[in-house]
Order: sequence, then C-alpha cells, then structure tokens
Amino acid sequence: MQGEQLFLDQIELVDRVTRFVARRHGLSFSEAEEFQSIVRLRLIEDDYRILRQFHQRSSLSTYLTTVIDRLFLDHRVSLWGKWRPSAEARRAGPVGIRLEMLMRRDGLSFDEASEILITNEGVALSRAALRAIGDRLPARAVRRFVSEELLAERADPRMDVEAEVLLVEQTTARGRLAEDLAQAIQAVPA
Repeated sequence: MQGEQLFLDQIELVDRVTRFVARRHGLSFSEAEEFQSIVRLRLIEDDYRILRQFHQRSSLSTYLTTVIDRLFLDHRVSLWGKWRPSAEARRAGPVGIRLEMLMRRDGLSFDEASEILITNEGVALSRAALRAIGDRLPARAVRRFVSEELLAERADPRMDVEAEVLLVEQTTARGRLAEDLAQAIQAVPA
C-alpha cells in the first residue's frame, strides 16, 4: 500500500519529470503521451515495486528523474534495437566507432559525419583518412517502420504474380489432361 499511496500522492511529480525527460530526448507530443502511459504502467506494475524501492537516499524528484530516464532508454531500445559497432569499426578505433555511429545509426552522410568529427569533436584526421575508414565500414540494413495499411497494399517483391498464375493454369491443365487420359484408357477394350 505504501507504493500505491506514494504514486497517487506524487502523480503530478511523475508527470512533470516524464515531460522533462520527453522534452530532453526530443519526443513529439504523441510520443511523449505514449511514453507517459508507459512510465505510469511501469511504476504501477509488480505492486509499485519501483516506488517501494525508493529509500530516501535522495529527493524523490532526483530518484524519479533517474528511473524515468532509464525507462526511456529501455523504451528506445525496445523500439529501435540496440546498436553495436561492427568489427571493422572497432578495428579502426574510437574514431571508426564514432564515424559508424554517425553514418549508420544516425543516418548522416559522410560529409556531415566528418564535419561533426573534425569541427565539434576535434578529430585530427584528414577527410581523406576519414573517407578511408568510412569506405571500410560495412553497409547495414536500415529499419523502417510503416503502417499496416501500407503493408497490406504492397506485394511481396519475391513473389512473381504472373509466374504464380501460370503455375496454377498449368496444374489445372495437367489435371484435366490426366482425367481425359484415364477416361480414354478405360474406353479401350482389354
């Protein structure tokens, strides 16, 4: 009951911290609303376990900010998956990992990624050296999320509809031919 009472007493604080975390991570209004629902659900589940674990070693606001930020990271991983650098990026060192992160994970072009590395992060390599590292990095499939309606309208690119229709027609013709042949054999005297 202690966790439930704390939740009910501090619901405004929970919502305020959730909005803060959502703003900090650049969520849209609808994404922030969805995240707020997830936070409330996670705080309620297992008989308010997260709130019962609050031992007043810090302020409740600090505790909730840390917990909700971690919940956001878990939520983001569940949506996007966990990104890991390729073996080639690890061989190239920290610059290779960061370059791959900017290009493959964040979707930046080589020019944008190299500009960030050189200007913002103070990488001392030339663009040509960065290009050599970038060229060695493997291409990765990009995850795209589309609506179910779009998927229902879209045909499987591996399926050749014309070949499928032709196969059905050939199977039907073979079946008729086999029936005709069986009738003709029965009609012939022994």
